Order: sequence, then C-alpha cells, then structure tokens
Amino acid sequence: MSIIEILTNDHIAIRLLDRCFINIIDLDSFKSLHSFIIELHAKIEDEYLFPIYIKYFKEDEVEYLVKRIAADHLLLKKLGSKVIKYGEECEEDLFKNRVNRYMQILIDHNKSEEGLLFPLWKNIDEELRREADEKSLNLVNKYGYGKYTSILKAIGKNIK
Repeated sequence: MSIIEILTNDHIAIRLLDRCFINIIDLDSFKSLHSFIIELHAKIEDEYLFPIYIKYFKEDEVEYLVKRIAADHLLLKKLGSKVIKYGEECEEDLFKNRVNRYMQILIDHNKSEEGLLFPLWKNIDEELRREADEKSLNLVNKYGYGKYTSILKAIGKNIK
C-alpha cells in the first residue's frame, strides 16, 4: 500500500464518519478520532509526505501550499484539545459546535491535499515514493495495524 493510498483511505473514513455519525459523536469517540488524526494521519503527512514535496518541488507555489496545508495540523491539534476539554467539562453546546468546526477544518484540509498535492505525487522520484511508502507502513504498524483498521469500529462502538 502506498502513502497516498493510506491517506486517501483515511480521508474516505473521515468523510463517512462526518456524514453518518458526527451529530451523535460522544467524547470518547471524539478522543479516538483526534488521537488517530494526531498520532498517525498527520504524523505520516508531516514526517514523510510534506518534506518530500518541499525537497522535490523547489517552486515557491508548492512549498507555500505544503506549509499552508501543514499548518492545519497545529490548528486541529489545538482545537481538538479544546473540544476534549469542553466534553470533559460537560459543556455540551460548545463540545458539539467545536466538533463540527473541527470536522469542517479536517475535511477542507483533506480536500486540499487530494486536489492540490496528491496529483503531484506521481511526478516524484520513484525511490523517494517507495521510501515514503515503507516508512508510512512502518508507522501504521507501530501505531497498531489492528487499531488502524478498526478506527471506524472503535469510533462507532462509542456512538449512542
């Protein structure tokens, strides 16, 4: 499986979650989702995908795109922490509003990657792509393949 396939599959799962369950997501489910985004998905992008784009494409436009898209990870990390805080403090309205905002940012972020960055991947040197694929799979295995493949199930089991 390639790095782009891993990330695209994650994006599909995130869109399905948003369409089917986001209005009834609870705190534990959100914690699972946020952990998955920060500990695996964003980490793959930040450590293995984005640096290759910056190194391979020396154009200012691509570097700008990568940096702009990468900045979303910091925003999501901070917002996700706030969402968890609101959930733990039983601030239900703030929790739900911020979950919706989090998902909107996440989905817009994913659309930007799919539309602007992923199509450029085929232009990158094959050896660099293969190395990124291998490192990404190693990170998935380190995260826990079972945990990775069951993220929707783990989220779904907590939905009331």
